[in-house]
Amino acid sequence: MIQSQKKDSLNLEVRKYKPGQALMLGNIVELVSDDLVNLVKSHSTEEQRSIQTLEKWQGIGHTLYKFDEMTKYSPDLHEIHSIYSKNGLDIDIDEYAKSHLERLKPYPANIKFDMDLTTNTQQILDFLEIDYAIIKTTRQPPGALYPIHYDKMHSLSELSGEENQTVLRFYIFLEDWKQGQFLFANDSVLQWKKGDIYCWDNNVLHGSANSGIHPKMGLTITGPLIDKPFLSYD
Repeated sequence: MIQSQKKDSLNLEVRKYKPGQALMLGNIVELVSDDLVNLVKSHSTEEQRSIQTLEKWQGIGHTLYKFDEMTKYSPDLHEIHSIYSKNGLDIDIDEYAKSHLERLKPYPANIKFDMDLTTNTQQILDFLEIDYAIIKTTRQPPGALYPIHYDKMHSLSELSGEENQTVLRFYIFLEDWKQGQFLFANDSVLQWKKGDIYCWDNNVLHGSANSGIHPKMGLTITGPLIDKPFLSYD
């Protein structure tokens, strides 16, 4: 469990969540560990120099701002997934991971399942007072995008066995916003600091892209919708 002094120091104002809203809760940068950030970065340290989706710009690359910086990254999306239960996981993790990755084969991202992610997010899970969750990191290099979509959050029912539960997704930014990075939710375009935390349900239309020169990194924690000390629901 996180130290109560650290938890109290966050001092988030109590917010009320309304369905279909993308709500900014505050900042929990104290709970974003270096180990968590490094885990996300290390998922793609062996990238080879590639232009792929940026190749149409190669002919005028010399006129673009730091085009060489942009093209040193693979444009593939990278994600790490894991799961959590406050009362322990009475399942075969290897079998669950195999089934989870098989179901996501059509998904256009480089995904790995790694329970180290749960370990490195434990402080945040304790703060959220969440009983069980699907955890996911996103690493979005230059040229990569998540097209406009709603989060369906099907994976949580695999873990809980409940088909019609009401679910909320928490999104935590792992680095400060940099030029060219973009995320919108409903009618709002976000700009963020490391540790900023938002939440939304499956009725929020959103998407993101990266036209900058640095990868954009985030963390999502998806769990059942229940009242919390810093968050109540209509």
